[in-house]
Amino acid sequence: MSNAHEDSFAHVLSYLRNQFGIGIREDYLGSLYAYVMLASQNNQTPTIVELGCEKGLSTLVMASALHNCQKKGRIYTIDPAFSGHVLIPDAHQQDGILYTHNHEEFIYHAKTLGVESYIQKIAAYSWDVLESWTKPIDLLFIDSEHTYSAMLKDCEWFKHILLGGYIAIDDWFNDIESSVRYYLSNHPGYTILHESTSAPHDGMIVTLLRKDFNNHDNHDKS
Repeated sequence: MSNAHEDSFAHVLSYLRNQFGIGIREDYLGSLYAYVMLASQNNQTPTIVELGCEKGLSTLVMASALHNCQKKGRIYTIDPAFSGHVLIPDAHQQDGILYTHNHEEFIYHAKTLGVESYIQKIAAYSWDVLESWTKPIDLLFIDSEHTYSAMLKDCEWFKHILLGGYIAIDDWFNDIESSVRYYLSNHPGYTILHESTSAPHDGMIVTLLRKDFNNHDNHDKS
């Protein structure tokens, strides 16, 4: 990142740490900030889709990147917890994980950072939204249900990525990595640009892929 963008990210990071505590990972959020800039460098109105939001820290950081790059794009963040709360299956938690989302708190932070206009929340499961989705995507960020079957469903979003577009995937290990590699073995055309090697239980692992050529008939809008 340039010095100006580093300063802008530092401002956002400082705000989030003041609001949410010192446990926020700079490398994780910094990667997302940089990925937004990368995906939107040749597009004044980039489309970013986020699968899984929870508290919305990643959403706020990506929206801040759009704002600081003076882009007019939009982040569509999709999460069933927007309707209140939802129990999500998890490979490491027998009873699953109960996710909640505080809408008023999220909007407060978005307004404070000046990024509310960049964000559109969709209260639904990602695969339900996928059925009617038609908009080409510059950057897809996946941090949703951490099971093999759910991740395989989310891989179907790849068909909407523009040529040269990007896919960022959180928690690159076990079921997530296995399902994506299986999908890629049957759908060539993607390059893994950065593969995280961080410890798998820190919850902050982001791998980056790029779409290099089409492999889905009648879906790509590039």
